[in-house]
Amino acid sequence: MRRRIVLINGSLRVNGNTDTIIKSLLDGAESSDVIIKQFVLRDKNINDCKGCYYCYKNNSCSINDDMQEIHHDIQKSDIIILASPMYWWGVTGLMKTFIDRLYLYYPKRNEHFIARKKLLLIIPMNVNEKQHGHKTYISEIEPIQMTSKYIFKRLRMEIIDIVFYPNLSAKGDAIKNKEYLNTSYKIGQKLSQL
Repeated sequence: MRRRIVLINGSLRVNGNTDTIIKSLLDGAESSDVIIKQFVLRDKNINDCKGCYYCYKNNSCSINDDMQEIHHDIQKSDIIILASPMYWWGVTGLMKTFIDRLYLYYPKRNEHFIARKKLLLIIPMNVNEKQHGHKTYISEIEPIQMTSKYIFKRLRMEIIDIVFYPNLSAKGDAIKNKEYLNTSYKIGQKLSQL
């Protein structure tokens, strides 16, 4: 049976570095036996979690917006890919809102919908190890690693990898970096084996 993958693009910049890396990954996935559905958050209407705890008594969210469709596809998926540029040692506001809405799966009654699913994070960023030094580079990526670990461990998901793409700032930087495009293409090729 073909593996189903949901790819969530949390970038606000159209045709920016995140979009370029995702496109390369999708090109690589064409030769892989997977079904990928991509959601571009900037094109969706997703409201903030309002902390109403409706999900503690129901297996759905009380908010009727585009997240309903995403929840549906997540529940049918085997692998979830989250792609977001790094903003202030974390993901974009769009991606954070999306992650907050994964709270549907926090109550015990709903955790089985997402538990044991595999997760891959793609993080383009401006930080450069050569420019800033190893210690600074590690301290820059550590918050997103730790936050991801805590959130997705609580959801009982398996983080396959967090792939950082440093030194990407200006629009078009990723297009010039053949190594990054090759890396993301190979990730796409291997999705059926994850």
